[in-house]
Parts: sequence; C-alpha cells; structure tokens
Amino acid sequence: MALPIMSGGAFAAARSLPSADNTKVQYVTNNPRAGMAWGSVQRRIYLASGTYIWHTTPTTACRRDIYLGTGWYTWTESLAPRNGYYDHYSQLDPDNPAWNTAELYCKWNLNVSNSYRWGSALLPQF
Repeated sequence: MALPIMSGGAFAAARSLPSADNTKVQYVTNNPRAGMAWGSVQRRIYLASGTYIWHTTPTTACRRDIYLGTGWYTWTESLAPRNGYYDHYSQLDPDNPAWNTAELYCKWNLNVSNSYRWGSALLPQF
C-alpha cells in the first residue's frame, strides 16, 4: 500500500494511560531495493496488563488488538527493504518465559523519499 502519512489521532480513543511508541527517524526511499541496509530500533518497556491497540507507523493501517500481561518486554522494530516496498516487523518479547513473543507485520511503501518516523505504538484500551 502506498502511504499517505497519517496523524496519530487515528486512534484517539478515551483511555486513562498514555500511549507508548518504539520509533526511529530515518531517511526512507520511495524506491527501496532488496539488499539495502535494514533499519532497526529496540527498547525495554514495562507494561500493565490489559488490552492494547498495537499499530505501525507511519501508517496505522497495520494493527491488531492484543492482550498483554503485566511485566517487562523487549520491543524490537525491523524495517527490511524489498524491491519496491518495505517489510516492517515488530516484536514484543516478554521476560516471562511462559509467554510467547507477540508479532506485528506490515508491508508498505511511500510516495515520497524523505526522513520519516517509523516503528509502532501501543495504545491502552483500559
């Protein structure tokens, strides 16, 4: 999908907790090619248990509702150039060994080459 850049207000639901993001500003071309360098960003985050909307950015078109337990997570974003588009992978890897790593995948491209903030965000729904 070609991305018009969308504002963060696309999911402006009433909630009591602030959203969190794992993003990076990087120059991104509108004509990516396989073999170009990948982008990545990682952070640690402590989350309260509850349901979240998890979506990618700069587009919010790729999203999922997810229930996450209370605890620490390693949150990793990877942007892989392909021929004409990007594969965007997001993972939430819990410290709790009894829980599985959660994944969000998106495929996108851009109309204009520029520096963009890309990554994903978690919006609490509680």
